[in-house]
Amino acid sequence: IDVRALCSACPTSDIAGSINENIPGVRAVAVKQIAETEMGMMEKVSKFLLALAGITLAVGCFGVVNTMLTSVHERIKDIGIMRAVGASRNQIIKIFLYEAIIIGVSGGILGYVVGTLLAYIGGPLIFGGVTVTYVPQYFLPALALATFIAVIATVYPAFRASKIKIADSFRSL
Repeated sequence: IDVRALCSACPTSDIAGSINENIPGVRAVAVKQIAETEMGMMEKVSKFLLALAGITLAVGCFGVVNTMLTSVHERIKDIGIMRAVGASRNQIIKIFLYEAIIIGVSGGILGYVVGTLLAYIGGPLIFGGVTVTYVPQYFLPALALATFIAVIATVYPAFRASKIKIADSFRSL
């Protein structure tokens, strides 16, 4: 039995308790209680997803640092040659930061497209018929965040590349 009352000041918990006491085999619950419980669950899920996103960003950041450090190590000779023909430390840093921008933009676009496709395909499968709404306003912030993370993660490897001594780079030839 569905009993509803349009009253914002009514003691719905008391009414539900009275129904439960007086009618055997019936369980009455105030809709407000259900809504509060569901909102609490949604807040916990939102916090969990935010933490998961933060962990994902940190892992991505470390991945970019690792990739760029490997790139610096593999290009020690090239960096030495550029420095020998007159490239400044700032120019070496700029080379790596421009690469980071390219990595961030391409990774941001690819991640956004793959994430959106997975949400469209996986959302209805996981949540049973729930449709996923595409929000185009998230694209530019996602792209900016991916690029920002890539650039920040490249600062240390770029400075390390700029500190490579010309003599040390030619020893590895």
